[in-house]
Amino acid sequence: MNRDLATGYSDIGDGRPRPAGSHCCASASCSPPETCQRREKSRADDRRSLHYSLVAAVPELHNDGIILNAHNDSEVAAHVAGEDEETARRFGWWPAYSTEETVRAAYATWARNWQEDGPVRAFAARDPGSGALVGNCELRIGPDGTGRVSYWTHAGKRDRGYARNALALLVGYAASIGVTHLEAHVAPDNHASRHVAEAGGFAQADTFTDGEGTEFIRYTRDASDDGAAPSRN
Repeated sequence: MNRDLATGYSDIGDGRPRPAGSHCCASASCSPPETCQRREKSRADDRRSLHYSLVAAVPELHNDGIILNAHNDSEVAAHVAGEDEETARRFGWWPAYSTEETVRAAYATWARNWQEDGPVRAFAARDPGSGALVGNCELRIGPDGTGRVSYWTHAGKRDRGYARNALALLVGYAASIGVTHLEAHVAPDNHASRHVAEAGGFAQADTFTDGEGTEFIRYTRDASDDGAAPSRN
C-alpha cells in the first residue's frame, strides 16, 4: 500500500495504525506489529544476528529533506490528525480510523521492537526545519535477513519530498545493519508511492495478490547499491 500520497506501507496487517500514518507512499501488505513481534520474538533469543542485534535507542538519521527518529507520545493527536480517508483505504481499515488509543498502542509496540530485538524498526519522519511530525517509515526485517520497507506522509504534508527522503535514509539504515535485499509492495493505482519507490532505486519484480484478494506490485532493490550510510546525530 505505499503511496506518496504519500503513504507507504510495506506490510500492514490489521493493527491500526499500522504503523499509522498517512500519505501512502510505500508498500502495503503488513501484519499487525504485535502479531509480527510475537512471531519473531519467539525465535530471536536463539538466533542472534547482525539484523537482530539489540538496539538501546532509536537512532536519529537525517539528510537535507527529512529527519528520522523516535516517536513521541506527545504527538499522538498530531498523528491521528494526519490520517485521512486515503490513508485508511490504503492501509485496509476503512471505514474505521485510527484513534489516539490505537496510535499510542502502536508507538508502544514499535518502542518494544527497538528495545527487545524485534523485527520492526519504525521511525517518525520530521520536517528538518521545524521538527514537526510529517509521516512515518518502517523497516520490517524477515527471518532470512531481508527487509520490507514502508513509508507514508500525513495529509497536508504530501508532495514535498518527505517520503522520497525518508526512503533514502531507510535504505541506507538497512544497509548499515547488514540487510542486503529490500522489497516494497505497492498497489498498482498508488502512483505517488510507485514514483517514490522508483526514485529510490526500486525496480518492479512481479505482481502478487495478498490473502484478501488485493493486487500489489513487488518492488525490489539491493540495500547496498548506494554504498552510503545515513548521517546520524
